[in-house]
Amino acid sequence: MNRSYLWAYDDQKGWNLTTHFSFFNDFQREDEDMKYAEVTSIVTLCLISLAINISLISLIVKTKELRENQQNMYIVSVSCSTMLLLPCAVLVGGSRLSPSGWPYGSFVCKFAMYAFLVTAFIKIWLMTVISLDRYLMVVCDQKYHLNKMLSTLLNLAAWFFPGFSLAFMVYSNTDSATATVDNQTVSICSAMFKYDPVISYALVYFSTVFVLEYFIPMTIIIVCYVGILRKVKVSSMTRGTIRVKQIFVAQRESNQKKTNNKEQKTTRILIAIFVIFLIMWTPLFGLLAMLSLDQKLESYKLTSRYIVLQLCILVLNTIIEPFLFSLTTGPVRQRLLQLFRGVKTRSKVAPSSMYNTTVS
Repeated sequence: MNRSYLWAYDDQKGWNLTTHFSFFNDFQREDEDMKYAEVTSIVTLCLISLAINISLISLIVKTKELRENQQNMYIVSVSCSTMLLLPCAVLVGGSRLSPSGWPYGSFVCKFAMYAFLVTAFIKIWLMTVISLDRYLMVVCDQKYHLNKMLSTLLNLAAWFFPGFSLAFMVYSNTDSATATVDNQTVSICSAMFKYDPVISYALVYFSTVFVLEYFIPMTIIIVCYVGILRKVKVSSMTRGTIRVKQIFVAQRESNQKKTNNKEQKTTRILIAIFVIFLIMWTPLFGLLAMLSLDQKLESYKLTSRYIVLQLCILVLNTIIEPFLFSLTTGPVRQRLLQLFRGVKTRSKVAPSSMYNTTVS
């Protein structure tokens, strides 16, 4: 029908002969050379992301003072969630080169689809926990702060809740299928929901997931960061009045002002991470909604190239995230600067030592 929609039989969901959308493969392409550019882009971005995220995880886990900080462990958890996405992204890139379509079978198809979605929602819930932790730290009293055990439980819940709910949706509605293109049998990885002449099960599933895994945590994040910025602003205005009336607390107020500035800076960086995440991940959810409508309206205009382009954007986001998260924690930022300066110093010293050895 086009490069990614194919006719195929379905003997499980009640569709009989129907259209299937190939999420990761195009057929009868006019620009065959583009697939090599797609694969190169995906693999290169994945290797860069892998190196950066492993370096950050290793730095935090191996350093005791960094490991004992709760926020740093959230950062480790976010970087670990990236590890679900990268192997599947490489497999998808490799499948673009296969003339017979999806070469990995049903299980890898299910896992790849699952990994793309669950990575997004794990990151969303982890950012929700981070925003809640900072809200309690800045706005509420000490007694309301998240202790280590509660922080660990919320960290695990941020993995378990989307992992369990999406496993139920993806496993039962995703599979590989075979179709015929120019008398050649090809395989595709596709989503196949139960047939109903009235109800679109695809829209029902995606709408439910959108509300539970996207809208609710996003609302919590926005409320928390607005509350933090409002609290810091009001606190700064109040302390300015006290400073005029009570000279003897000037030093304390100066220290508090520095703390407020630090909290504002950290909060703004976290908000920037949140906004960048929205910009780079939201198109994926839009594509899934458009795909359901595209099939419902029988317009068949989408192709898997949009999915591959979005995949490159997602992997790019996993490269940007570690740098921004490292800016929110002073010890991590300082340690990275030390490592950078050490590498820079060694690069300058090495040629000099080689020259001296040669002269002697």
